Amino acid sequence: MPRVDRREQISAAVFAGIAEHGLEGLRTRDVAARAGVNIATVHYYFATKEDLITAAYQLLQQRFGASLPESGSPAERLAGHLTGVLELLIGDAELRRVLAELALRADRDPRLAADIAAAENAWLANLRDLVTAGTEQGCWAVEVDPDAFAVTCVALLKGTCMPTLLTTRAGELRRAVDQLLSWLTGRATLTT
Repeated sequence: MPRVDRREQISAAVFAGIAEHGLEGLRTRDVAARAGVNIATVHYYFATKEDLITAAYQLLQQRFGASLPESGSPAERLAGHLTGVLELLIGDAELRRVLAELALRADRDPRLAADIAAAENAWLANLRDLVTAGTEQGCWAVEVDPDAFAVTCVALLKGTCMPTLLTTRAGELRRAVDQLLSWLTGRATLTT
């Protein structure tokens, strides 16, 4: 029987607990019950509530990180990433709720705010690198400022987190990403 990674098991329980009850409803006792461990085990791996919140954020980042294809041309990787993040945001209500809770918490939690800022800076750098590589390989139909384009992509995808947009405008959001990629590459990229 494979060994259970308790830290991952507890992290998943924290993530699910935040999605269901919000951060204000996050209780160590509930996390332990959801993970199938005792409270002492939770405290062994995560000494504070802040550590539990950090674990949920790291799990969130893993899910977003998996949306960046490792192979393909810069245009294919960029299209895959943008559509992957959008589909993750549209299709995963639990992830959206955790993301919203953590974003609100960051205003009052310097540690979480620093983690989010570092992740966003890395995301911007990855997007800039893809755009720069695409420019060098002649992938784009127009001249592109890598910094401005990266910020535009992040702003567009962050904007999709608005609950009304996600629940009533998913098709339009897909078309917005498609329009952005079509402008950049000079051809259509999605078939939604």
